[in-house]
Amino acid sequence: MEENKTDEQLVEDIAKLARIDFEPGEISVYASQMRSILDHFSDLMEIDLEGLNPTVQIHRLDLPLQSDLADSGLEIDEGLGSSNRRRGNLVSVPRIVNPEDEAVSGV
Repeated sequence: MEENKTDEQLVEDIAKLARIDFEPGEISVYASQMRSILDHFSDLMEIDLEGLNPTVQIHRLDLPLQSDLADSGLEIDEGLGSSNRRRGNLVSVPRIVNPEDEAVSGV
């Protein structure tokens, strides 16, 4: 991240990468929220963790373990039964990348 970018510019860059469209007033709201989160992380970085083991738990964790057994799984028709777009034994999904983007990026 560039240090000289404003919070609004960073939100716009992230939105572009994530292909998210914002309404005109939303960018400043998200920029403010992002700044608040980053400031909170800065506060957390000031906590003295000297001598604290990173795997220490406050409470004992008694997790029930389940046997790791292989089973046959679902039959193809049962597994793909709820799919509304099926091509043979596969699920067909819509294309995510626009063909015009491929031509520009060379992907």
